[in-house]
Amino acid sequence: PVKKYASETASLRKKYPSGTPFFDTRVKNDKLFLLKIIFSGREKKNPKDFKEFKDAQQYWLPAYALFKVAKRKMEDRSWEVWPEPLRTRRPAALRALAEGAEDEVEFYQWLQWQLFIQFRSSADKVRKKKVRLIGDLPFLVARDSADVWAHPEYFKLNLSAGAPPDLYFAEGQEWGMPPYHWQALAASNYDYLKEKLKFAANFYDLYRLDHFVGLFRVWVFPLDDSPDRKKRAFFDPSEEGEWEKQARAILSVLLEASPMLPCAEDLGTVPDIARRLLAEFAIPGMDVQRWMRDWEGTKDFVSPEGYRPNAIATLSTHDMSSFLGWWRTEATDDDKERFRRFAGFSGSSDSSPDEICRFALEKAHESKAIFSVHSFQDWLTLGGVFGDAEAGLRINRPGLVDVDNWRLRISPPIEKMLEWPSNERIRQLNAKFQRK
Repeated sequence: PVKKYASETASLRKKYPSGTPFFDTRVKNDKLFLLKIIFSGREKKNPKDFKEFKDAQQYWLPAYALFKVAKRKMEDRSWEVWPEPLRTRRPAALRALAEGAEDEVEFYQWLQWQLFIQFRSSADKVRKKKVRLIGDLPFLVARDSADVWAHPEYFKLNLSAGAPPDLYFAEGQEWGMPPYHWQALAASNYDYLKEKLKFAANFYDLYRLDHFVGLFRVWVFPLDDSPDRKKRAFFDPSEEGEWEKQARAILSVLLEASPMLPCAEDLGTVPDIARRLLAEFAIPGMDVQRWMRDWEGTKDFVSPEGYRPNAIATLSTHDMSSFLGWWRTEATDDDKERFRRFAGFSGSSDSSPDEICRFALEKAHESKAIFSVHSFQDWLTLGGVFGDAEAGLRINRPGLVDVDNWRLRISPPIEKMLEWPSNERIRQLNAKFQRK
């Protein structure tokens, strides 16, 4: 298809050039238009491996494809306002939806198959080079999604999940996603979680267990129109005595259902029991360098020896500013002085981004943590690609509806990064600290 549709892909590249800091979401519809042309022009309509893929993904694929068809017919309105027979997935309504839309249903299934074979092919190539991949297992899913439409019984649709109040958000954060109905999931032997892990194992060797404390309890807001709604938020389950029991059951299922290694995002307000269970289940947590401080005493940065052995050492996450963003716009003079002492860095605040970031990466690599994993912004800072002009760019700003959230793109293009001069520097840094 790449050669056959070379002119169309060239047109897309011209319309959406690389090198811009944010992904242009309008490309989605243009790509879908081209993909539908490719789909309709297939020489072999139903190859054997496509059929095998559909047969293997019966748990979620048919519902997903029907959901996509319904969203178009309902002019992209939320499934919660669809006509009752379709909203509640009555068999007659589903048959009527599929009737006459067989090609469209198959297109969405074919598209998922294409993603599957391309993603798995890339993962297999990387694994042959003895590189292990860590993927993401999002904790929650969108309310207006195929998952919730297909399995409303697994979600508490009268509530909206979020995070409790803190120094940055006085009323807490409301994310809009429904919390899980863990009792209903348990009654079905957690089939939904098991199927997610089974599919992800095609691509990952480890996975990031998002919002780890959410396995214990989630801060929820009632969904009603009352003016004091946010003031009536609470933890679910509300009884603290239930937290460990619930998390222990979920963790047991996750570990038994997949050979992948979970790595917990244990950030934010973490109850003591959460850290205790991480240690008991031998699940790595996350030690973020700028937060590894002696907060109760000197406020100094914790030495590399003070990191947890079973952890991921990192400079930043997708919910934070990059290391350079922190250094340039957030760190106080006192923070910078303490960091200089910690890193053995004698330069000033005006030193080159490359130099500052190198010291930070070396200290993370030097730590006791079994893993040292870093965002692409921090690696690109080492090579001078992500510099002062890009310091304010972020992947996500939690708790805010921001037009630029989740649109940050890697620059330069991956093709150019293959010959990036700093690749050798990264290799040398990894070799120096025996990080593979």
